[in-house]
Amino acid sequence: MEVCTIDFSTEAVSNCTHFTESVYESCKEILPQNTVDLVEDTDIVSALNMLKGENSQKFRIVGDNWDLEVKARCQTKSQTNKSMHYFHAYAVKDRVVPKGLDSTGPQKSIDEIEMQEILPTPEVQEAIISDLAYIIPRVLVKYLTPYKAFSKAVMYHIPHAHSKEMAEKIRSAAEMAQILDVLQAKYVPTVTSAGGEAEILQKVIFDGIN
Repeated sequence: MEVCTIDFSTEAVSNCTHFTESVYESCKEILPQNTVDLVEDTDIVSALNMLKGENSQKFRIVGDNWDLEVKARCQTKSQTNKSMHYFHAYAVKDRVVPKGLDSTGPQKSIDEIEMQEILPTPEVQEAIISDLAYIIPRVLVKYLTPYKAFSKAVMYHIPHAHSKEMAEKIRSAAEMAQILDVLQAKYVPTVTSAGGEAEILQKVIFDGIN
């Protein structure tokens, strides 16, 4: 196979559509360190494969409705109460990146593992018990007939200061689809082939605020 050399200097790539200094520096970090700005096409392919794999830092998009009601002190025909609905979204980076970790074998011999390394800490146990205090009653009234009479006493949604607002259905399916289209176009890494088809380099999880 014939290997091509690509000029990856700032001057050569600065005219690209999505060029920015930060993106350029990030790309250089995952490419082989050379004294000259020339890389082989195989290095580019390796970098793309790395981005598709599990050893690159992932992120997720978290979003939720943001509703604001502005009441006019003195209402007139042109100045009335306003109900504004926005959608707030932000990106969260994964805090742990499994770079260089071997997934083909154990990291430690079974003889060297201490039980305190794998057992949950007292804090984790308390958190689990707190969660189960709400989950177990739901299971009991759903699957055990003698307990079905208590179904109205079970707490299905933990109340908080904004329970009423969170229960309101604000976004229609069409509006939500439009928001997802924008997030997909702006924040999901893709590469466009010569035929104009976009290939996703890295899937991005879309999460909500509970």
